[in-house]
Formats: sequence, structure tokens, C-alpha cells
Amino acid sequence: AFESSEWARLKGEEGASEYLVGVVYKDLIPLYICYAILGTAGCPPEEIKEESVFIPHTLFDEDAGYFVIFQSAATGECIKPEKL
Repeated sequence: AFESSEWARLKGEEGASEYLVGVVYKDLIPLYICYAILGTAGCPPEEIKEESVFIPHTLFDEDAGYFVIFQSAATGECIKPEKL
């Protein structure tokens, strides 16, 4: 979903789901630090529903994907990008 990015899959504590941590770049400069939790469109985890944006896995299945939190690499502030 992001042209210039790198991601790592991390296992949560026992019983917790796996999640992804990534960095999204613009012109080789880190723009966002991201945290992504697997989910279904319209059903965000309660803890992150205000801060997260749903990103589908593929164009062919828009219901399955990740809820992503974007944190500014410059300020550390959690933001919802208007345009990805």
C-alpha cells in the first residue's frame, strides 16, 4: 500500500495478535512510524479506533486488512493523514 516503506511483523504477548511496525519514507526521509493491527473493515480495535486508518490487504478484498496508526517521525504526534 505504501511505495517507500519497510515493515516488520512482531508477535504480541501470549494470546495477543501479531502486529506490524513500519516506517514510511518520502524522498528517503522517514515521514511516519506506523503500527498496524490485522482486522476487518468497520471493526477497529477499541483502543485505537480514534487514531487508526483502515488499509485493505488488496484491491480485490477491501474488507480484510490492517488498522494503521501513523506517528509523525518528526514530532512523535499521532496523526490521521488526509491523503495516503
